[in-house]
Amino acid sequence: MNKPAILGAALLGTLAYAIVSCNGSDNKTTNGTGGQGPGTGGSSSVDSGSPSGGDSGTSDECSDVGASPTFEDGGLFSIGGTDPSKGVTLAPGGFYAMPSTSYQGYCFTFADNFDPDGSTMYPPCGTTGPCFTAVSGLCPTANLGVATGSTIWGGGVGCNLNQKQGAGTYVFDSDVTGKTSITVSVFGCKVPAVLRIQLNVRSMPPRDAAIPDSGFFCKDATLKRDTNGMMSGTVLIGDLIQDCWNGTGLKLDTATMKPTSIQVQLNSDTAKRTTFDFCISKMSID
Repeated sequence: MNKPAILGAALLGTLAYAIVSCNGSDNKTTNGTGGQGPGTGGSSSVDSGSPSGGDSGTSDECSDVGASPTFEDGGLFSIGGTDPSKGVTLAPGGFYAMPSTSYQGYCFTFADNFDPDGSTMYPPCGTTGPCFTAVSGLCPTANLGVATGSTIWGGGVGCNLNQKQGAGTYVFDSDVTGKTSITVSVFGCKVPAVLRIQLNVRSMPPRDAAIPDSGFFCKDATLKRDTNGMMSGTVLIGDLIQDCWNGTGLKLDTATMKPTSIQVQLNSDTAKRTTFDFCISKMSID
């Protein structure tokens, strides 16, 4: 079931914001209808509760980052970094350009948004609310409802992959031919144990007219602490399947399927509401 995508996204900037973002607040605003550029949709997840569950981070996680943070290779936020020029940052308005690639575009949030029992993401990234900025970085806060089939499934953040900078710019298809993996790294006060990493394909090649194609190609990644102190997960592009929450599905064919955005989804738990508060320090297609 296609879920409405809502927009905003980017990467962390300063330690000061990282601390401010860990506010523990659950009364976040609901999602709006877009940032400067449109998104292409979040995925529903029928089995969303099974991989997400509790938080792998705690409030002590915030103190893991030193008082003078710097960026290292690939945009990883770490203590004692020596090359801040390689850090991944956002341009004004929340525009994101992935280092060493041609992928660029505005970022966004999305959620099922069935209040009061559904899920919300902050910032709301709507026409009346703030979105990610160059100062804030890509630091979302999630308040996820208890999973109920495909109605309440969670939320997440994403970035368009082929969009020029500027108000009202169009989102074009991108090309991931020759790319083999996607890596996402995060840190924060409440870090998820599992992230669903996804590429969204808007214009699917013609198939059986009786089989609707969502264009959501995904795989769940269990996060582990990497050498830079971040919680990091990697999925192979060859392992991405359409509607991965079903367990089986059509594999992504990079020759004929051109994604419009990359998304990182937080899956609702089947037993309880969950909250997450973290920053994405790396999001790369390699």
